[in-house]
Amino acid sequence: NIRNFIKETVAVLEDAGIQYEMIVVDDGSRDATYEEARAAAQAHPSVKVYNCAKNMGKGYALKYGLQFTAGDRVLFMDADLDLPPHQIPRFIDCMLHSGRDVVVGSKWHPLPQLDFPRSRRILSKAYHLVVRLLLNVKVTDTQTGMKLYKREVLEKILPSLVVNRYAFDVELLAKAARLGYRIVEVPIELKLHGKSSVNFRAVLRMFFDTIKLSYRIRVVDNFKKRIEP
Repeated sequence: NIRNFIKETVAVLEDAGIQYEMIVVDDGSRDATYEEARAAAQAHPSVKVYNCAKNMGKGYALKYGLQFTAGDRVLFMDADLDLPPHQIPRFIDCMLHSGRDVVVGSKWHPLPQLDFPRSRRILSKAYHLVVRLLLNVKVTDTQTGMKLYKREVLEKILPSLVVNRYAFDVELLAKAARLGYRIVEVPIELKLHGKSSVNFRAVLRMFFDTIKLSYRIRVVDNFKKRIEP
C-alpha cells in the first residue's frame, strides 16, 4: 500500500493548499517497503524516506522520524491506508479552531465511520477500560493511528518516554494529560484493507506494557518528584 499511500496523501495536502513535509519511516521491514517508498518519493520533493536498520517498534520509529521534521504541527499517521488521508485537513482545522494541543482520532466518537471486525471492537473497548482505570486517561481511543500534536508537546514529552512498542501512544497521551496539555477527539473514518487478524501475543504484550506503564507513572515518577529538590 505504501506507493498509493504516498500518492493519495500528497494529493490531499496539495489540493487543500497545506504547506507540508512528509517523513516516511520504515521500521526495519523485511520486505521491499523501503525501496517502494523511496521510488514513490522521487516524484515529490517534500517526501523524505528513512529506515531503521532493524525493527525497533512504532514508538521508536516515530521518535526517530521526528528529528527530520521542522513544522509547528506534527501528525502521526499509519501508512496502510486503513485511515484515508482525506481526513488530515479536518484534524488541522480542529486544532486551529479549538486551540487544543493534541487532536486524537477516535473510533468511539459519536460520529465515526467504521468497518472493522467485531473481535477488534471488543479488544479496543476492553483496552480503553484498562487505560482509563490504570492511567485515568480521559480519551476514548488511544490506539487509532492518526494523531496531531503541537510540536512543543512532543519536544517536551518524547525525551522522557520509555515505551518503544505497544503502549507508546498511551504513555505519550498520559503524560500530555498530566502536564496539562489540552486533548480533543474527532471522529475517524476507518476501513481495513485486506484480511484482518488479531495477534493475541501482541495484545497480551500491550496489556502488560500498560500495567508496567501505570506503575512507572503512578509510583516511580511520583516518588522522583517528591525527592527532587
